[in-house]
Amino acid sequence: MKKKQKRFYSNDKRGQKWTEPEVGRPIDFADKYIEPRTQAGQAELDRERRKKGPAFQKATPGQVVRRVLLVLLGLVLLYAGYILMDAWMDLHAMPAAQTDTVDGNTISTVALEAKAAKVDSLSLDGAVMLDAMMDDLSSGGYTAACFDIKRADGTVGYASTLGTVAAAGAVSSPAGDLRSSCQKLGKNDLLVLGHIVCYPDNVQTAANPAWAVKSGKTAYTDPAGNRYLNPDSTEVYNYIRSLVEESVRAGVTVFVLEGTELPQAAGTFNHNGFADLSKRLTADLGQDVKFLQPVAVNITSTATADLKKEVADKCTQNPN
Repeated sequence: MKKKQKRFYSNDKRGQKWTEPEVGRPIDFADKYIEPRTQAGQAELDRERRKKGPAFQKATPGQVVRRVLLVLLGLVLLYAGYILMDAWMDLHAMPAAQTDTVDGNTISTVALEAKAAKVDSLSLDGAVMLDAMMDDLSSGGYTAACFDIKRADGTVGYASTLGTVAAAGAVSSPAGDLRSSCQKLGKNDLLVLGHIVCYPDNVQTAANPAWAVKSGKTAYTDPAGNRYLNPDSTEVYNYIRSLVEESVRAGVTVFVLEGTELPQAAGTFNHNGFADLSKRLTADLGQDVKFLQPVAVNITSTATADLKKEVADKCTQNPN
């Protein structure tokens, strides 16, 4: 008869939860069979290090030198790029603006260097005439084109949509497409200057007699038969400002203001002169719109003779 084996463990507590507290870290099944000090344990640690990548491997002296050289090369390239970018920005930067304060108002003046040619408003058609004009400017070494926004007789040199311009019939020989022309000139690195003869005006003084400078009950007229807008009139200032605003929307940002001072015989005014008008316009339109004052130049007979000789020499050298 087979002897029954004795059981060392009973099943009395089967299914009960293990009551001994858990300590240590969870380990894989095979980890408990690996001894770190044994050959097998060391091989396993080496495999783990290789899996984790080079961050756990000590760099050799050659690797350290290469890394240092790469960092230095990156710094040199970064510095060289900064120098080149700074030089490019200096070459293509807009003229630097200088800010002054006069009577509590901030005025921005800009150093602008440009060789400008006076062009006919009709040439600003955005097409064939504009292309021909740009060729002439390039061949002559010009960097800017100046056209009439408002002429000395009061006519307007572009297709204005202002009601005051239409009512007075002031548009004459206008630019066909001012907006497209300004865009095309800008793409060819040519600056557009808008020329405004401010107060001399025979058109609006006839259409709006209240705007005119008075001599008694009638409009003041100088010996040449010219009439003038009143600088102290709010309507006159709004009219000039509207011409500038409309031209700015078309792409003109630099304006030459002429005719800002009236003859002494016309009387005394509170608002008179370039400084006053440009300050008021800048306060209303912002610093991005620039205003220039023309400078009168006297050409002597000697200078005229030298100029004629230079032109004659050029014509002799190039008969065409």
